[in-house]
Amino acid sequence: HYYDFEMSHYADGSNEEIVFEPEQDGYVKAGRYYISLTGRDSYDSVNLVAALEVEAQTPPTQVQDDLAPVVLESGEAKMLTVHKQRYAAVYV
Repeated sequence: HYYDFEMSHYADGSNEEIVFEPEQDGYVKAGRYYISLTGRDSYDSVNLVAALEVEAQTPPTQVQDDLAPVVLESGEAKMLTVHKQRYAAVYV
């Protein structure tokens, strides 16, 4: 066997739980986790349940558009960030 983590508390009728502790940055190391089960005695039923708990992601706050008029000058670049809707009027 090759593994980074081993857990073995064999007892008749055991109910074992594995918890992956977060690293210093608060996250569990990303990657694939393989689970190997070994029966040490005769049995008639095995249940393997995996659960994942995640924190709800906070959506990034949107910068509010004050909808103030913007005057575009000839030959000058201007960056506009539009979040939902913005009207443009061109006067010649």
